[in-house]
Amino acid sequence: VRSEGHDLIEATDGRQAVDLLMAGAQVDLMLLDIAMPRLDGLSALAEIREDEGRNLPTVVISGRKGQDDVLRGYRAGVDYYITKPFKSSTVRNILRYLLQDLDDTSRTDLEMLL
Repeated sequence: VRSEGHDLIEATDGRQAVDLLMAGAQVDLMLLDIAMPRLDGLSALAEIREDEGRNLPTVVISGRKGQDDVLRGYRAGVDYYITKPFKSSTVRNILRYLLQDLDDTSRTDLEMLL
């Protein structure tokens, strides 16, 4: 993401992610793990969405790949749920898609892969 001209704000856990956004950090997209200390990714997402209805595009990357886990993620409002292991190119393309940095042909190609 940095190599494509985007800034990155990192949080060490779910609580810090919520606190950063509540303090006014300007972000266009969230990339969350489910298993984070202090506050898991889906709980952090719920708190963030409660704050003035923030509806940031959200991607979850998780080692939890059971059908119930994935369904819980989508029900929580994530845009994409990626399971580990994953290809970095897949994540990069999804982020570019959500940030609208892909042309129409690339978007179609991406949608066919997902």
